[in-house]
Amino acid sequence: MAATMTAGCLSVSTSAADAFHGHWIYGRIAETYERLGGWATFGDAVTDELPATRNGRYQHFARESSIFWHPHVSGGVARQVGGRIRDQWAAHSWERGPLGYPDTDELPTYGNTGRYNHFEGGSVFWSPATGAHVVWGLVRDRWSALGWERGALGFPTTDERTTPDGTTKFNHFQHGSIYWNPTHGAVEIPAGIFRLWGEGNYERGALGYAAASPDTVDEGIVQQFEHGEIGVFPPTGVTLPAVSNSADLGRYALTYPLFPAASQETWPAASVFREVSRHYSHYFAEFAGCGEHVTAGMVCSLPSASGRTYPMEVTQVGDDGMVLRTREGHPEGSGRTLLIRFESVSPSSQRVGSVSGPHAEEFRASRESWIVMHVVASGSEETMQLAGPLSSVDVAQEVFGPIAQRVSADVPRSVNRYAMGQGWGS
Repeated sequence: MAATMTAGCLSVSTSAADAFHGHWIYGRIAETYERLGGWATFGDAVTDELPATRNGRYQHFARESSIFWHPHVSGGVARQVGGRIRDQWAAHSWERGPLGYPDTDELPTYGNTGRYNHFEGGSVFWSPATGAHVVWGLVRDRWSALGWERGALGFPTTDERTTPDGTTKFNHFQHGSIYWNPTHGAVEIPAGIFRLWGEGNYERGALGYAAASPDTVDEGIVQQFEHGEIGVFPPTGVTLPAVSNSADLGRYALTYPLFPAASQETWPAASVFREVSRHYSHYFAEFAGCGEHVTAGMVCSLPSASGRTYPMEVTQVGDDGMVLRTREGHPEGSGRTLLIRFESVSPSSQRVGSVSGPHAEEFRASRESWIVMHVVASGSEETMQLAGPLSSVDVAQEVFGPIAQRVSADVPRSVNRYAMGQGWGS
């Protein structure tokens, strides 16, 4: 065979590569045939070399494989596509479709857990667990930036799809999704966050589309959406003091009923605390000097009837509450503690203090569990200098009554969502 050719004829190569296995195999296609193992890999050719779109060439082989060649793709090297990847490519119209010609041979993924081909217009990835799926465009670019299948998302589990409003493209992956729209670009959504977003009707719900990639916060993951946020947090491992109605807790133990647990299923106690702790300045507006997000080591000030403020430090942050401790300069001295904890309890529970707040009577008459906010002050009073906010139930109720009312009214209306778990879990 000649070493050169005119367009539309046999693929270019040296005659040494030509072979006959069922049909003649010529040129660049023959080179790839031999390079990848010849008859042992491909078996016989089941077609002659045939013309493909844009003056390319191709040939099919017995062992579920094909070799395609185009002079201006992959440096003129013919590329092999086989198995389920070939089936998926065929479903998208072979080289005539949006994927175009293969730009690589079929290659193993990291750890040999799957296979893939890159094409002019995208990629097809296959694994035994997920099958073969197409990823292309800006979704593919984002997945590539995140480490392909080696990254947190894993393998694709769908081809690219379009949202019902027609504005956005997305692929689902083993451990999350990537959504692209013209406003926010391509944004990954971890599986744990995606689940909560789905419970709120995805982009059609109150949160809208994901507006930014997720952030790591307190070892959890928080993601901003157009109208709010979703957070998924692993257990903190912090053990907060227990709440009891026994008399040895110090100056007071108050319990503020917030709402019946069954009426607000999206707001279990841990989720309420995350909402409060993530928007602290709103819910705890009576406190001064605090940050927007509660963290251990943060210093706040409690008001007093005299107009002075007394310093307290957040010493523990758990799954459902926090502990503050008085610092030097507080009129009760340093070292007294204030536990603020959210919990689901029934009126008959031993974990109920003096019931306060606007829902007190409703709670006492109820037989069901409620989400409550406990406020428990305890510790030594030996260094007390004068009556302060922790030493007076009346003052405490003045401080925490409005806070409980705000939490009770605003948390159920919040579009934010929080849960315990692993954000990148499947």
